[in-house]
Amino acid sequence: MPPAATSPADADLDLCYMSATEAIDAFKAGTLSPVELLEAVIARTEAVNPRLNAITTRYYERARVQARAAEAVYRDGDREPRPLEGIPVAIKESHPIDGEITTAGSRINKDFVAANTAPTVERLLDAGAIMHIRTTTPEFTHSSITNSPLWGATRNPWNVDYTSGGSSGGSGAAVAAGMTILADGTDGGGSIRIPASASGIVGYKPPFGRNPTDREHPYETLVHHGPMTRTVADAALAQNVMSGPHVADGCSLRETLTLPLEYGSIGDWKVAYTMDYGYFEVDEEVRRNTLDAVEAFRELGCTVEEVDIGWNSSVQ
Repeated sequence: MPPAATSPADADLDLCYMSATEAIDAFKAGTLSPVELLEAVIARTEAVNPRLNAITTRYYERARVQARAAEAVYRDGDREPRPLEGIPVAIKESHPIDGEITTAGSRINKDFVAANTAPTVERLLDAGAIMHIRTTTPEFTHSSITNSPLWGATRNPWNVDYTSGGSSGGSGAAVAAGMTILADGTDGGGSIRIPASASGIVGYKPPFGRNPTDREHPYETLVHHGPMTRTVADAALAQNVMSGPHVADGCSLRETLTLPLEYGSIGDWKVAYTMDYGYFEVDEEVRRNTLDAVEAFRELGCTVEEVDIGWNSSVQ
């Protein structure tokens, strides 16, 4: 867990850093309640957010009501739990939610109330996820650093002297700091991938059309909505909920692809990699981490080869 975010807290850190798949198994086994999990992440949020500034709005009381309802679902067995029943989720503040203030980090929108809900957010909530916080973003999401006129700068949970990246920097920091179990983000030029890298979590930018975009960006191929999590299995779990066609997005693909939560051996895979695409300057730490990943593939039995793709700085 991020050392910069581990100031004294009443939260149970084992719960705060539990994966969604582990939590759901514990809910079903009766060894953990959604109420317990929510209270842990709320306590964690209140303990670390003053240093990180990763959230904009709290929905604690409403979330507590929803957590008690989820607890009853698992306890009473009156109906089958939904895929994300009782799992705390942080929603990026630029994503519209019907009836909620949605500012996108701008003072112009400080009182703007959305009249619809982004399809991917709607699907997360309809699947039983409990929104307890909204997360920060730079103004109108147009930056790789999360710092807005309305909400200020969001800090990196590993080192508060650094940025958490952007534009989904609040979501990345919240997931890494144990303030939530799941979060969502949007990626055009790296807005999921940059914060995921900066905070050391899993961020998935799905192919365009795999997940519907929101109504505010029709036919905008740059906008990709996707999950931000601490494990690959959780990313797949959330992605499976978010994906599929939607009437609000004519570009959403008709076929719904379901990702498996567990995979078999990859020993017969062939993996090609390039360190710098032929012309990029690569930080030494990034180089080491890439080579560590390459070695991990080799240890799993893959055939790994470095390739020259023939690019140079003139390639556009």
